[in-house]
Amino acid sequence: MFSCFYIFINNMAIPKKILNYLEKNNIEVKVIGHKKVYTSHDLAATLDKKLDKIGKSLLVKADGKSYLVLVPGHYALDLNKVKKELKAKKVELANERHIKKLLDMKPGALHPFSGISKVQLLLDKTLAKAQKAVIRAGSFTESLEMKVKDLNKLENATLGDFGKEMKKQAKKGAKKVKAVAKQAVRKSLKQGYLKKVANKAGVKVKATKIPKKTVKKAVKKVVKKVAKKVLAKKKVVKQVMSKKQVAKKTVKKVNSKVPAILRKK
Repeated sequence: MFSCFYIFINNMAIPKKILNYLEKNNIEVKVIGHKKVYTSHDLAATLDKKLDKIGKSLLVKADGKSYLVLVPGHYALDLNKVKKELKAKKVELANERHIKKLLDMKPGALHPFSGISKVQLLLDKTLAKAQKAVIRAGSFTESLEMKVKDLNKLENATLGDFGKEMKKQAKKGAKKVKAVAKQAVRKSLKQGYLKKVANKAGVKVKATKIPKKTVKKAVKKVVKKVAKKVLAKKKVVKQVMSKKQVAKKTVKKVNSKVPAILRKK
């Protein structure tokens, strides 16, 4: 018998085949309605839950075979780890066309139910340790909360290490932005950009003798703006823009921000 199935919404967008599948297998779940969201970060913020309690489903192709991968919301999929776990020669993320053809769903709304999709589920060990998790189920406005152990047992998932924490990536990205920002600031000083602006502001300084505090404040302002823009996309800096692009943007920011600091003096 189907033990306990909660529905708290009127307009249910989760496909009936998913709900029927869970009911048939006597899996206890909770359907949660929320505003339309497309990422695990937005879902966590909307439901006021921690990212490690959100399950993120992705589809990969390993040596031509498709696999569903479920990792915690604060993790990024690591294709090298998937490759190692599956002992595959080539692993890549499936494109939107392949996802649509195989699962008839859009990226961001993938469910992890291999019993429906007939695609093997790879479950990250970190998420497997959680008691419950909120997962997507074919909808951008409704999600399912269920016990992870029930999902693991239902789908006979393959447990492994398939992702890496995005905070570590973000820290590395921030360090790169800061390093490039400092380099750009020093370059702008040597080129005399700030000297001209400083003199116009009534502060007579030589480009090579601008106080370190001024440089530090300039870098801080630049890093804050550039890093925020880059990291907001949840990508490592090298995946978003090249060092040259960062430097170019940084010099532009420095020239507009540092004069204000000099004028205060």
